[in-house]
This record gives sequence, C-alpha cells and structure tokens, in this order.
Amino acid sequence: MSYLAHQESRVSLISWWSDSNPGLQGPTINLHTVAKPLMKWMYYRQAVDIIKKHRGRPLSVETLEIYSSYLPLNYVSWATKVAIWAELADRTTSQDDARAVVDSHIFPYLVQMLWSPDPGPRTTKIRTLFGEAVYALAQIARRTEGAQAIVEAKALNHVLKLLESPNPDIRGWSSQLVGRLASHELTALAIRELKVGERLMSLLQDDSQVVEWGTFALSQITERLDDAKAIIDIKAAGNILNLLESAGPNVQKWTCELVGTLADYESTAPAMWELNACEPLLSLLRTDNPQATEWAVGALSRIALGFDGAQTILNAKAMDRILILLESPIPKIREYTCVLVGHLATHESIAQTILKLKPCVRLVSLLEHAYTGVIQGAMDALCRIAKWEDGAQAVVDAMVMNYLPTSLESPDSGVRCWTCRLLGNLASHRYSAFAVQNLKPYARLVSLLRDPDHNTLDGAIFALDVISEWPVGAAALADIDCSALEELRDDRSVDLETQVQAHSILKNIARNKARLTT
Repeated sequence: MSYLAHQESRVSLISWWSDSNPGLQGPTINLHTVAKPLMKWMYYRQAVDIIKKHRGRPLSVETLEIYSSYLPLNYVSWATKVAIWAELADRTTSQDDARAVVDSHIFPYLVQMLWSPDPGPRTTKIRTLFGEAVYALAQIARRTEGAQAIVEAKALNHVLKLLESPNPDIRGWSSQLVGRLASHELTALAIRELKVGERLMSLLQDDSQVVEWGTFALSQITERLDDAKAIIDIKAAGNILNLLESAGPNVQKWTCELVGTLADYESTAPAMWELNACEPLLSLLRTDNPQATEWAVGALSRIALGFDGAQTILNAKAMDRILILLESPIPKIREYTCVLVGHLATHESIAQTILKLKPCVRLVSLLEHAYTGVIQGAMDALCRIAKWEDGAQAVVDAMVMNYLPTSLESPDSGVRCWTCRLLGNLASHRYSAFAVQNLKPYARLVSLLRDPDHNTLDGAIFALDVISEWPVGAAALADIDCSALEELRDDRSVDLETQVQAHSILKNIARNKARLTT
C-alpha cells in the first residue's frame, strides 16, 4: 500500500459531534483547518525518515515508487519535495542510482519541473524546490544514458529559457546541465542546434557560481568547430581571457580548457594570438596554486601545436620557467610540461632553440617515473625532438637507449606506442641509427605487429619501415619470422597505409637478400 493511501481509523466522538453541529456557537474549531498543516508536517517527517532509512543503500524500484507518490499531491509540502529532489541530486552522482532514477516513474516528474513557470524572484521555498530539480537533472546528465533520456524527453527548449532565469542558482545549474549534455557525443548535436553560445557568454559577468558553470558549458560546446567560431564571431574572446585572472579555481580551470580549445582550430586560433592569450596563461605558471599551473600548462601545450602559438610562447621568454616545471612534485604538471616541450619541438626552427636549453637529460630521467602519464609525456617529447637530426643525437647522448627495451615491454599501450615511434625517428638519422642497430629491437617490434592496440601497431610498423631502409636492418629482419608482415599486407580489413608499409618492408627485405646473393 502507498505511504499516502487512506487508512481506516476509528471515528472520533469529538470530531463526529463537531462536524454534526456546524452552526454551534462557542469554543469550537474546524478540525480540517487544523489537520492540513499537521498532515503536511507528518508527511515531511515520514519522507525524511524514509530517506534516512534508505541512505547508504542502492536506490530500489520500491524506494523510488515511494518517493514519486509524494510528488503530484498539493497537500505534500514544498519542504518534502525539496528533500526528495535533494536526495536524488546526491544519489545521481552514482552511475547505478542515476540509471535507476532514469528508468523509474519519478523521472517524468523531474523533467516536468522544467516545464513549470520559472519561479523567478518568488519565495525562497519555490526557488529551492525548482533549483533542486534542475540540479538533479544536471547530475543525471553526467552519464550518456541520462543525457539521452533528458533530450528524448524534449526538455531542451525549457533548459534554454532557464539560462535567462532571474535566479542565479537556477542559471548556474542550468549552465551545468547544458555543459553535461554537450559533453556527450550523442547529445551534443541537440545542444548545438540550440545555439546557446551567446547566452552563455552573457553569463560570464554574473555571480561566481554562474560564471563557473557558464565557462564549463562553453568549454564543452566549443569542442565542435561551429560553436568555437560562434564564440569568436560575437567578439567575446577578450571576456574569456579576463576570467584567467579570476579568484575562482574552477573558473580558471574551465577557462584554460576553453582557451586551449579555441587555439586548436585554424579558424579561431588567430583571434587568440591577436589577444595575446599566452600572456595570462604564462602568468599562471608563477602562482602558488598548483592546479592553476596544471591547467595553464595544459592549455599552452595545445597552443604550442600551431607555429604562431609556439612562437608566441618562445617570444615570451618563459622557457626557463617551463623547464623547471619538469621537476614539479605534481605528476600532472610534469606530464603536461613534457607534452608542451614536445609540441614546441615539433617546429624545426623552435626545436633548435629548445635544444640549446638541453631538456633531453631531464626528459630521459622521467622515464623512471612511477606515474605512467609522465612516462608517456616524456616519450612523446623525446620522440618529437628526435624528428630532427640534432635532436636525435641529443636524445641518444642523454642515454635514452638504456630505457627503451623496458619501455617496449611496458603494460601501458601509450608507452609502447611512443617508444616504437621514437625508435623510428632515431633510425631516420645516420648517427642515431647506429644506436638502434646496437639495441637490436627487431624481434620485439615484429611481435608488436600483433598488439591489440592499433596505435602501438602503427608505431611498430612505422619503426620497422624506417629500419628496413638500412641494409643492416633489412638483413636482421630477414632472420626473423615476418609472417605478421605478410598477414598485414594481405589483410584487406586493415587500412591501406598499413598494407603499403607492410609491403614496403617486405620489399626492402627481399631487395637486400637479392643484393647479398649477387
């Protein structure tokens, strides 16, 4: 039986007498008038007790049915409904509980809250009720299934209106909801069609929490080129950069992410250079906040992929400070700094300046780090440096070859991939090619052609293709079982480039054999 269902009770003599004499004058009261607020209070206590009883347990169908039975009734107080929405908002941070809410009868009630008129400046009670519902939906939207359910419930037009709510809490939570929906590939298109960029930009001078979630939402929607261009088109990039000076750490985080994304695209990157985006990011490297440094280095690493961005960083004369960060006690800062150095070294003219600062010894020392991300970042940087002849020599001189046999056996696919590519780049230059020949990595590279990770396979075949160009390398490969190469050459399910590379390696081996027999 529902918790709110009517239950038979004994007839009260006083109640019967009072109701039977409505015209009686004297010390009488309307018992129904007294009962309604008492009933609301009792329902509130009952709901809170149920919530406490089930806290710490997974949400069940029965529990959600009980919660949903309170929601449609007018004589259940706002406080009861707020308690339920707040409980669901907390619970939906769990994947299993979020799925249970989406699959239950309570989910339509939650979505219907968006269809209610915005409470605006009305009572705090109504605003709190409305806000908790929006916040709960934002938590549900953290996962793809929940985001899809919200979109399928046709709630997006209502979300758009909430971004203009006079209530800052609702504006903030609605921004969070938009950002969550935009972060999933399956629901991002629906958000893109709403063209929310301009509305979100208008929130960047709002209350601190609204700004935080507004920048989060913008960082998610600009992952798509059209939305990134829209931000530039409304000439709002300057406002974004001003947020890097914000005292709020989360605002700085999402602003760094947003700046990095805008720098990723050829069509939006020039606006970043015109506004000198690197300067406020580089200033964050000098703060005492390690998180701000981490986010800034991450954004700078994305900026450095483009030549103009890399040149801007170099012109700022910040390389000494950047290289010091390779010794940071924070693993993520070390990882992102490695990636930044590697991206800078991608550009030949800038790589020469980087090499003068002798970063290779520091980078090689990081191959012993306990954190896999740091090892990946260091391998990435060394690989990019080794693309250039002077860089390859510097990498070998830093004793990197001592670490490569272990790295080829790493359980981490990213480390294996970058090690293969580093060997390929080293084999491309005469001086460093001798170091590769002395290492004799041939059998291990051939075995990685059957690696389940596609990127590792790509790295291995790239290295073997370069190695087979050298007579010594081709001769060494001739003594190894290369059936994996034949399989890749003949397999029509693999990409054409891999087939061509496999054919090229086999051809080089055969040509070298023919040369030796004549």
